[in-house]
Amino acid sequence: MTNEANGRSISTPIMAAIFIGIAVIVFWDTTSYTDADSYVFPRAIALVMACLAVLLIIRWFLVPSPEEVSFEGANLRRLGLVLVMLGATIAMPWIGFLLSGLIAFGAILVLAMYDPWTPMRLIVYPLSGAGVVLAFYFLFSNVLQVPLPVGTVFGG
Repeated sequence: MTNEANGRSISTPIMAAIFIGIAVIVFWDTTSYTDADSYVFPRAIALVMACLAVLLIIRWFLVPSPEEVSFEGANLRRLGLVLVMLGATIAMPWIGFLLSGLIAFGAILVLAMYDPWTPMRLIVYPLSGAGVVLAFYFLFSNVLQVPLPVGTVFGG
C-alpha cells in the first residue's frame, strides 16, 4: 500500500494507529483493576507504546522518505515473527516462561538474521540472547515477584 504522491508505504501510519488503539484498549481495560500492582505495568507499557506510535506518525509526515528500499522476504519474516510469538505464548503454560522464551528468541534470531552467519555471530548472538532472556526471567520472577508459568511438562 503506497501513497502515490511520494511513493511511501502508508502502512506505517496505519499500523501506528492500530497500536495506539491497542494502547487505548489496554488503558480502558485496566480501569477496572483495583490493585495498583496489577495496572501500573500494563498502563506504563501502553503509554510508551502510544507515545512511540504518535512519534512514528509525526516522523512519517515530516521526514521525507528515502529512495524505495527493497525488503525481499521481509513480509515472510514479519509473519514468522508473529507466528513465533504466538507459538511461544501458546506453549508457555506447558513448557514454562523460561524455555518458551529461549526457544522464541532462538527462532526470532534465525528469522531476523539478514547478514551472513560468522563464527563470532554464531557464538555471541545466542549467548547474549540467552543472557537477556535469563535476565528478564530473573527480573520478573525474583525482583518484581511476577508469578511466571513454570509449565506442566517440567514441574507445574
